[in-house]
Amino acid sequence: MIRIGRSLRLMTMARPCRLTAFAMIVTGLLIGFSAVVGDSPSPSPQTVQSAPTPTILVPMEWLTVKTTIAEAEQKNMVADNHLGSQPVPFGFMNDEWQKFKDTIQKGDELWEFDSPEEYWMGLSGSAGLCIVRKGTVIDVIFTKMN
Repeated sequence: MIRIGRSLRLMTMARPCRLTAFAMIVTGLLIGFSAVVGDSPSPSPQTVQSAPTPTILVPMEWLTVKTTIAEAEQKNMVADNHLGSQPVPFGFMNDEWQKFKDTIQKGDELWEFDSPEEYWMGLSGSAGLCIVRKGTVIDVIFTKMN
């Protein structure tokens, strides 16, 4: 499962910062799109269909290091006065992290992933953590994107 909106929040795990011109344009487009979609009439109950399961765009080849919850939290601690006096795992994304952790079942594996260099050079790179269940990535949380 992919939680919509996570990637926008990931621009900074620490404290919200000034938006760059590009980020402001993208945000404006997304707000405009949601306004258009939000004004659409609701479909009648006869035409409502369940959405297909989203495809996770993290190929197994991108997995780099098998990790644990404790290691992931230690590696992604964020200290910020807005979060309190103690560092918080994943900072302002802590709620997303808690939901992500809740999907882990016995037998699942937690992996770090990182897209290849050409994705970063093409401004479409991403890195983070994913849950692998029976050889398939079932959920992701992004910690870096460009």
